[in-house]
Amino acid sequence: MGIVSQLLAGLGVSSDLNHYDEECRSVGGARCKVSLVEAVPFMSSVGLVYRWHERLSHSEADKLDSRLRAYIACVIGKAAENAELDVEPGPAHGRRPSWVILQPSSDKRVAYGLQQGSFDVGKQVCEMTVGPVVLPIVPSSDGDTVARELAESFLAIFRELKV
Repeated sequence: MGIVSQLLAGLGVSSDLNHYDEECRSVGGARCKVSLVEAVPFMSSVGLVYRWHERLSHSEADKLDSRLRAYIACVIGKAAENAELDVEPGPAHGRRPSWVILQPSSDKRVAYGLQQGSFDVGKQVCEMTVGPVVLPIVPSSDGDTVARELAESFLAIFRELKV
C-alpha cells in the first residue's frame, strides 16, 4: 500500500488508491498542488476542472494530468459516500476502478467512473468528466440527481489536492 493510500485509510476513506499509487510509480514526476475550480453537473455526468499554480512544461503537465485522473477515478466512491449515496466498488473500467451507485428513485445500479480527461498547459488546467462508464437506461432525473450530488461532494471534500 502506498503512502497516500495509507494516509487516506487512516482517515477512514473508503477508496482503493492502488490505481493511483501504480500511476504515480509509472509516470513519475513531482507532486503538484491543484485546486478544484469547477464541478458542474450535466445530465448524468460531472465536469471537473482543476487548476495548477506552478509553471509546468507540457511533459510535467501530462504527468500531473495522469496522476490526477488516477486519483479522481479512485475517490469517486468517497465522493458518493460523502453525498450519502449508496455506493460500492464496481468492476474495473480498463485499468481504472469504477463505483456502482444506486440510482435514487429506482433499483438500478450504475457503474460510475472517469469518462474522459484532458489538460491545457496555457490555461494551467486539467479537465475531466465523471459519470456512467456503461450507458444504462436510467431515468434522467436519477442521473441528474447523482451528478448534482457528486459535484457538490467533490467541491466539499476534494477542492485542494496534491497529486
